[in-house]
Amino acid sequence: MRSPQNLLATLIYRTKRLSFRSFPAWPKRPRNENPNAPRMVFSNNHIANSNFPCNKITNTKYTALSFLPKNLLEQFSRFMNLYFLLIACLQLNPSLTPVNPMTTWTPLIMIFSISALKEGLDDYRRYKSDKEFNERLYTVYRNGHGLKIKCQDIRVGDIVRVEQGTEIPCDMVLLRSSDLDGTCYIQTANLDGETDLKTRTAPNFTASLSDTEVIAFDGVVHCPQPNGQIYRFDARLELSPDSDEFSALTSKQLLLQGTFLKNTDFAYGLSVYTGNETKIGMNKKVPPIKLTKIDRQIERASMIIFVLQICLVFLNGFIGDIEQESYFKGQHTYLSTENLFQWYHYLIIPLRMLLLMSLMIPISLKVTLDICKYMYAMFINWDLKMYNEKTGGAFAANTAISEDLGQIDYIFTDKTGTLTENIMVLKKCSISGIIFGHTEDCDDLRGDDILLNLLQSGNSSITDTRHTHKSEEVLDFFRCLAICNTIIPSEECENGRPIYRGSSPDDEALVKGAADVGVVFSGKSNDVVQIDIGDIRETYQVLNILEFSSDRKRMSVIIRDYSSNPDEAQVPSRIRLISKGADDSMLHHCNGQEEILQATTKHLNEFAQLGLRTLAVGYKDLTSKEYKVWSEKYHEANTSLENREAKLEECFNSIENNFTLLGCTAIEDKLQEAVPETIALFREAGVKLWMLTG
Repeated sequence: MRSPQNLLATLIYRTKRLSFRSFPAWPKRPRNENPNAPRMVFSNNHIANSNFPCNKITNTKYTALSFLPKNLLEQFSRFMNLYFLLIACLQLNPSLTPVNPMTTWTPLIMIFSISALKEGLDDYRRYKSDKEFNERLYTVYRNGHGLKIKCQDIRVGDIVRVEQGTEIPCDMVLLRSSDLDGTCYIQTANLDGETDLKTRTAPNFTASLSDTEVIAFDGVVHCPQPNGQIYRFDARLELSPDSDEFSALTSKQLLLQGTFLKNTDFAYGLSVYTGNETKIGMNKKVPPIKLTKIDRQIERASMIIFVLQICLVFLNGFIGDIEQESYFKGQHTYLSTENLFQWYHYLIIPLRMLLLMSLMIPISLKVTLDICKYMYAMFINWDLKMYNEKTGGAFAANTAISEDLGQIDYIFTDKTGTLTENIMVLKKCSISGIIFGHTEDCDDLRGDDILLNLLQSGNSSITDTRHTHKSEEVLDFFRCLAICNTIIPSEECENGRPIYRGSSPDDEALVKGAADVGVVFSGKSNDVVQIDIGDIRETYQVLNILEFSSDRKRMSVIIRDYSSNPDEAQVPSRIRLISKGADDSMLHHCNGQEEILQATTKHLNEFAQLGLRTLAVGYKDLTSKEYKVWSEKYHEANTSLENREAKLEECFNSIENNFTLLGCTAIEDKLQEAVPETIALFREAGVKLWMLTG
């Protein structure tokens, strides 16, 4: 049963092909009364989506009218500035001090002006950046017509075409890409600082649409209300407003604003969040006022000194008032004036005492500190050893960096891509309890003659002085590496094999390692993958991909094996689940095989001691009945709009068990240049280095 809101939206949608000019007063689709109810986005329907904001973004802190009061409010939020303002105001009264007030007002105005100028320039740069983004042109399709419009004029429900190397203008559901299987790659450096590419895949029933069909797409997206969870998108796509056919949507189908399309000629997307309602927009916060460690110490010291000043002012002021009153009343009454005993007369001596003691917190301190910060930064910039050759610029872009650098106690760092080169190579492996690529005469899989002979021998057994091993088990191991991944082989070739593209350097290393020894991942189209082993081509259908998660620490695929004989019809055969992951998430799900488990555990420890990245590999054969029951459970969990992540985890765990262990891999990721020497220098300087890694 459809809700009244759905029925109203469907009615509006069915009239969209009529002339909108005939209905100038057509009512807008009401917003959901429940703010937590899912958002409904109708493709190519501006009337149904009219309540959603446009795509104009604003990152500035100030406007022309709010700049002065807002900036002054920020500057006077610091205690020292308030203190100097108080002293400057008191000096305007000549009865309190003979000092020229300009001696305080001049440096105070100079400091405030310089700070305001820096804030104004920073905000103007933000304004120019916003303007450049808002006025960037994109191709948008509305009611079948392509338009070149500004980014700020994109609305929810528009079909947007993005070209390679272009920034994604809003949060969009990927509908189709230049790749046949609907896959594209994005760079998310603006969101998470990671420079490697992430894979995004279009839903199955839109990935194969033609350009004309995508432009006229009239589906409905049921998605959550705007939120800042950039790694979560529990939604579903409906083929049309009156259809009951759904496709689950996750973050793998969402192109986020601020990311860049890479290694893909073009992509079509349906905008679902625009403007400041995008994921990146919901994560924006007003930048706090940042103080260096010295600034915070000076602030605290100033407060303590001020409290001491107040105590002395009250003490001396009280004594002075008593002495003055007795002096004039008792001996020299003729010197008293008519205003002598007014109420404010008793404040004059305390305020004079405050001005006399104001040198305890001199305003020259602030001026001196700002000059010193600037000079320290200049000294760093002049140091040739600190010069950055890659960027061609100075090292100290921030004048406060010298203070921060001198007071660092701890450094927390990631390992992959930070301490290491993020260029990974499959060096060794353990298959059925036997190590390959780890002998006296070789230190690489490509140099292991026994392994190569096993792969070339088909199903025959090879006897060696060291091992007796079945080549089929070795083939199964490398088949798993070639299939269980998120890699896309391109049509371009290098050294006789396809160029592999993917978001995971580990997956690339495993696929390249399998290709190096003769198991080549040669093609992927939609849900069909091809593997070449010598002159034989094997074809598999990928039924499901169980994506990696930090809780499960593994990734799995479910495949159906087809006949590799091109003269025969593609006859379905066995269904197999292949999984790879961390040893602690894989080994305890393997039953039996005690001898292989013990040997593999020993080899994992050996590889880890060498600094290699390890993964365990296993498989599980499924019957058609088992897979059918699980598939229904998976579809129900994958299309759920509530607690989808938890339901999927439960669903994945229900089938990822009772593995047959094949072995483990060992990947080398070399340290970057001069990493050991740099760490040694940090330790000599008393800086403690912590490496945080998975």
